[in-house]
Amino acid sequence: MPTFRIFGVLQRFAICYFLTAVIEVYSMNPQESPEYVWYWKIRDIVRSSPQWVFTLVLLIIHATLTFGLPVPGCPMGYLGPGGLHEWGMNRGCTGGAAGYIDRVVVGRSHVYSHPTCVTIYASNTPYDPEGLLGALTSVLMV
Repeated sequence: MPTFRIFGVLQRFAICYFLTAVIEVYSMNPQESPEYVWYWKIRDIVRSSPQWVFTLVLLIIHATLTFGLPVPGCPMGYLGPGGLHEWGMNRGCTGGAAGYIDRVVVGRSHVYSHPTCVTIYASNTPYDPEGLLGALTSVLMV
């Protein structure tokens, strides 16, 4: 339990479907009559505009955190693997803001400690590719 990995693929599915369900429940329109309306060809797009607004807000939050959150010891907006990438200039910046948020929220010991970047770039910073921040953009796909 001291090194139990919190985030994973199934957990990301759960977060994404939960957020999508909340958005749908709170922005759902009542059923309209089956008559044709002037915008019938794009009716589904028009009627789901509140859902699109919520989704765009999530994407803006993601972009703001990814490119605007100051991560200690890392350049602003860094998205690289850390380690030996760029001749080791950003050794402890694995995952940038997404990795930093995961390490702060759940702790270093509960983040995936053997991602691909450990082998390829000799990074020693744990990083979870299925972390919390990435779930915000996955809601768009759901």
